[in-house]
Amino acid sequence: MQGHAVELLWVKVQDLAKGCEANEARRECWNFLEAVIRGQFDQLDIMRAEFFRLIKCGGRIECAESLPQRIQMLDALTQGGEKILHFEDEIGPLTQRLWPFVLTAGNQDVLATFLHININLLKYNSSYVDTEVLVSFIVAFSNICSNGRPEDVKLCLNCLDAIICYNHIPKEGLFAFVCLISRVVNQEQHCTEAWKIAKHLMGTHLGHSALYCLCQILQTPDFKKDVALIRGAVFFVGKLNISFIST
Repeated sequence: MQGHAVELLWVKVQDLAKGCEANEARRECWNFLEAVIRGQFDQLDIMRAEFFRLIKCGGRIECAESLPQRIQMLDALTQGGEKILHFEDEIGPLTQRLWPFVLTAGNQDVLATFLHININLLKYNSSYVDTEVLVSFIVAFSNICSNGRPEDVKLCLNCLDAIICYNHIPKEGLFAFVCLISRVVNQEQHCTEAWKIAKHLMGTHLGHSALYCLCQILQTPDFKKDVALIRGAVFFVGKLNISFIST
């Protein structure tokens, strides 16, 4: 395409793109813009900010009908969460805002795509993911791992590992993080990965605090009926004691 062709196309279709979600022409316009983004990615430049505003403010963000297209366009615009030029400070709050709608939509493809975006966002742009956003991630992963598909749980564990390796676990989210991996370690297909994440956590500056959280779980009467949580906490404490003794 010729220079400034993307800007010209946007001027021609922006009113349609911002129209009612129930409009079939609007849906086709979003599909068209997604194709433009993917095909002309290197020529977008400042138009990246304009397309991001469309994703963020175009129509009702809570609309379940438009959510798949919104997530697909976000995936295209960020190349799966890796490229966030011109909207670095806004991508974190947007993902935080989208999580409740992604969880309630019940669309497995949307969830998988959004999880992949979050993984790469944490790996390649962790400095732009604030504490509040990280806490919202941990809460969302807890919901997914409690009743999600094995492949979705695997993606959540990859996100948790990325938080430890490329960012940090906020103190406000540490207890929820420990509870999450304590429950997941009971699942046979994810036991090894959950234990690996726990070891990484213990090697950070929050290692002692994480161990204290495990002790809290075992000593708090309210958790006694949560068999999976107690079993996972016992497993981690026992494995950690063995590790300390062996070293």
